[in-house]
Amino acid sequence: MIVLTKCRIVMCPEFEEFLAKVDCLPNPQFSDAVAEFKLNPPPTPPTTDIEYPKLIPMRDGYQSELRIYVPIGRSSTPRGMFVLIHGGGFCLGKNFSLGYLARPIATLYNLTVVCPSYRLAPEHRFPAAPQDM
Repeated sequence: MIVLTKCRIVMCPEFEEFLAKVDCLPNPQFSDAVAEFKLNPPPTPPTTDIEYPKLIPMRDGYQSELRIYVPIGRSSTPRGMFVLIHGGGFCLGKNFSLGYLARPIATLYNLTVVCPSYRLAPEHRFPAAPQDM
């Protein structure tokens, strides 16, 4: 086994200059990422005849939207269901942004794919988002 006791990093002067500038930049805040995501959301996937929305009432009266993806064609047996929840730490994301994943899952595995939505922070305080799930 070889044990390195000294390590020397060789960098070109331009890269060292770049790193010196980067180190002095302020760290972005999470709120900046939220604002950026809201200004530039991912593109909305096109709607097809196998996708439809459905509103369901929550206990407190909030209407939560489900996006439901069903494979084209009838099935001779009952279909299974796959629940696909978008990420974002209860702060970012939308259920419609998962269409690019939901459609192939529905088609390849002959499943009904359900993508629920939930209320996002900071507009909605905890525990609104997990309760919507």
